[in-house]
Amino acid sequence: IPNVAVFDLAYNAETGTMVAATHGRGMFGLQMATPIFLEVTPISRADTARDNSADPIPDSARVVVGGTGGSVVPWSATHGAAPWSTHTNFTGVGIGSLNWTRNPSGLPVGTYVDTLTVTAAGAVGSPVQIVDTLVVLPFINLAVAPTSRSDSVLEGSSTPSLDSASVELTGTDP
Repeated sequence: IPNVAVFDLAYNAETGTMVAATHGRGMFGLQMATPIFLEVTPISRADTARDNSADPIPDSARVVVGGTGGSVVPWSATHGAAPWSTHTNFTGVGIGSLNWTRNPSGLPVGTYVDTLTVTAAGAVGSPVQIVDTLVVLPFINLAVAPTSRSDSVLEGSSTPSLDSASVELTGTDP
């Protein structure tokens, strides 16, 4: 920091630099050492699928290892023993994306929970846990017949017009 009056002082958290501005003497920068930290967002993920669905459900979380030198610090993740979860990217360096896919195929109606744990050696806030939830809902089909109706009434008539339709619900019952 200069040995003159400082009129403005700012800190850039992205670069870890403290900047001091003086009147007539210019600007001075000081590189600050900041601790390496781990941030993962979001820390909770959830999705739903219908019973008997075979459609995979991809998801992800953002991983940031920041601080002085954080951009070269490796991170890795593990997960519980959930057989319905497949992981496509569970390692990285600095800033990255943690990716996984939920597979509801063969799962009965219910709620399934897995925990993903992200670790960066020596980072403040490490490890971080993500709670991943998959809710399998019953498959229900609604059929209405006929799909449309129309009727006409004479002006001034007080006789109600009656009509009906057939409604059928099919599917699994938890």
